Amino acid sequence: MYFQTKRGYIRMSLLPCPECGNPVSTKAFSCPKCGNPLGSGTKGDSGKRGGITFWGVVGAVIVAILIMAFD
Repeated sequence: MYFQTKRGYIRMSLLPCPECGNPVSTKAFSCPKCGNPLGSGTKGDSGKRGGITFWGVVGAVIVAILIMAFD
């Protein structure tokens, strides 16, 4: 499905709500029509996830370089 924005048209992934059948974004946490919770969202949960992230690794490398420089 395509939606018009100020920059043109974008494609948005939509799935039917299991309760009411209303098309709902795959990034939604609940159906806007009936309020049915859809879990944590199938895509784009704000980039928050467990484990080591890219910036965690970058930070660890910087700390290791600083420790070796002043040792």
